[in-house]
Amino acid sequence: MCYAADRPLIESGSSGYLGQVQVIMRGKTECYECQEKPKQVTFPGCTIRNTPSEHIHCTVWSKHAFNQLFGEVDIDDDVSPDMKAEDPEHPNEEPSQEEKEAEVAGAPKPIGTRQWAESVEFDAEKVFDKLFTQDIEYLRKMTHLWKERKQPTPLLFARAMTMGKALSFDDAQNQSSEVWSIATCATVFATCIKELLKELKKSENPLSFDKDHQMVMSFVAACANIRANIFSIQLKSLFDIKAMAGNIIPAIASTNAIVAGMIVTEALKIINGCEGDAKCSFTRKTPNPRGKVFLDDLPYPPNPNCYICSASHRVFIYVNPNEMTVQGLRDKVLKQELNMIEPDVIDGNTFNVVISSDGDTDASLPKKLAELSISNGAVLNCDDFAQDLEVKLFIRAVSHLKGDAYEVSRVDEEEKKDKAEKEEARKRKVGDEVEPSEEPDAKRAKENQKEAAAAMEIM
Repeated sequence: MCYAADRPLIESGSSGYLGQVQVIMRGKTECYECQEKPKQVTFPGCTIRNTPSEHIHCTVWSKHAFNQLFGEVDIDDDVSPDMKAEDPEHPNEEPSQEEKEAEVAGAPKPIGTRQWAESVEFDAEKVFDKLFTQDIEYLRKMTHLWKERKQPTPLLFARAMTMGKALSFDDAQNQSSEVWSIATCATVFATCIKELLKELKKSENPLSFDKDHQMVMSFVAACANIRANIFSIQLKSLFDIKAMAGNIIPAIASTNAIVAGMIVTEALKIINGCEGDAKCSFTRKTPNPRGKVFLDDLPYPPNPNCYICSASHRVFIYVNPNEMTVQGLRDKVLKQELNMIEPDVIDGNTFNVVISSDGDTDASLPKKLAELSISNGAVLNCDDFAQDLEVKLFIRAVSHLKGDAYEVSRVDEEEKKDKAEKEEARKRKVGDEVEPSEEPDAKRAKENQKEAAAAMEIM
């Protein structure tokens, strides 16, 4: 909004010991979108459900388990073993014939985790044994997953209670920075099941994950450590698991205070009309070679490939036109990726309206891009009047993407490849032309050497 209104913006943030302040001025400095932002890390469902290798996988699984038992049930967040999933490290490997026969003959009829828990009245020990014994034993039958991995070890509730000193729920909370024993995790698990069930019965709506809810966070931490133990993954403390589950980095007051001071300093420059003196400022966790933890630099110029502040406003999107829908283009690419609010899209080749912010084209939303003759090389003119934003979307067709999946680039990879090939051809041509011309130079060099030698003899 500041860019559209041509008003300076002081962008800032902190992450633990790291902090930064950046002044953004239209046409003078790079804007917020000039640098690509890191994507949020996601994990394949088969890794979460079948083959966790890091504690974060167990933490994500535990959040899913909480939702399956007490929260909003999402079919994509199932926590039971996925018998149809491929090995992510060997995607083309087929299950053995024994596994296929066992799946057809002996596999029980699928039942939801919530429904199963209700059938046993949320008995903590039975729920524990279902998640950490029965499901793990079922998972071990997928022998093709364990050819290059250590098999998980099923764990009964009775056995877990003997693994270390079992602290009470309250005592465990006082040791949030310490790694709980498995016995403590089992105790906390049982307490949380009981208390969260009471809360669920009192509430008219399903419970939601909240990293600051003591009972919810304790349940997730206990589950994550128990599953980590089963898969021979190092356990972590409640404090560390909370940071992972909430995707947070603990704030440091001194860093925030420094950043606030830097913001005020840059604001005063703008108020006093000294925009030319604006700086980008940073704080470091450790001193640099000059012994400084506080650094500043001149604002960076606009990125010529930025789709917001460059003159071209170009974005290259790689999609499968036979798979991606118009709705996927609108919601995922334009709104989610490019942060548009009310996009209007016109096909630059046919001048047909593809997407209208007024809803006139809603009937086309389920259609594939190919059905609207949008294929490789198509150029879509995208306008967002709410932000005074215009973007040219260049379509590049690829076959390996499925559904509404897409990849975005600020530069044309094909154009980049062509330029590289032309440059290589030019260098080869120049090399061929230069080679013969070096012969006279070498001849002259030898003559000069002879003349110098003759002069030395005369002397």
